Amino acid sequence: MLGGPEVLVLVVVIAVLFVLPRVQKKLEQRVDETALGRRAFETICKTATVRRIEDGEVPAILGRFSRARQLRVPRYTAHVTDEPGINAMALPGGIVLLTQGLLALRSGGSMSVDELAAVLAHEMGHIELGHSRRREVQATLSTWATRLGPTPGGLVGRVVMTAGLSALQKRASRDAEKEADAWAVAMLRAAGYDPGALATFLRRIASWSRPGGLWSTHPSPAERIEALASA
Repeated sequence: MLGGPEVLVLVVVIAVLFVLPRVQKKLEQRVDETALGRRAFETICKTATVRRIEDGEVPAILGRFSRARQLRVPRYTAHVTDEPGINAMALPGGIVLLTQGLLALRSGGSMSVDELAAVLAHEMGHIELGHSRRREVQATLSTWATRLGPTPGGLVGRVVMTAGLSALQKRASRDAEKEADAWAVAMLRAAGYDPGALATFLRRIASWSRPGGLWSTHPSPAERIEALASA
């Protein structure tokens, strides 16, 4: 039979698994995505040189996407940073950031226009699906957890709650990548791009990435390719 401490720890586990996700959904509805994205963008501009992409393939692709499907966010803008690495980032409110290293792949002929569209669609997927709102609320819940007074189960309960929140956040982040991938493929198909371009790009970067896992925030490219194949 469970004793007092074990029961209290069980209460914490139940709260992490069942109560917190419901609270999170309600809190997500209150997040101001435009303000959140603007603050994140201002922070990035303090550490990197950023310029808006006014013309060329990137704005043309974003425009084609907006005409292909009705979007939750009415206006998207693209920006390039001076970073040499190959990366892209979505900020809530419709801001898409691409690194100079990524665009160099396209200008050098190592990336097709369909692959570039796939990267942009994936980042748009994060925004359209509200993943930044989810991360913001999860961070807030984690902060609340660390500032709580006495936790059921004492120190053990606090450890369980903190570890549980961390695991849920990482799992949500991995799930978000796969959700954005699926959204991107649907958008590519609707806009007349090759829907297989995302898998092609993932295979290209597979050798650059470490495998995912329980404590990884991103699934490996191989996992993502497998998820796309079974979708």
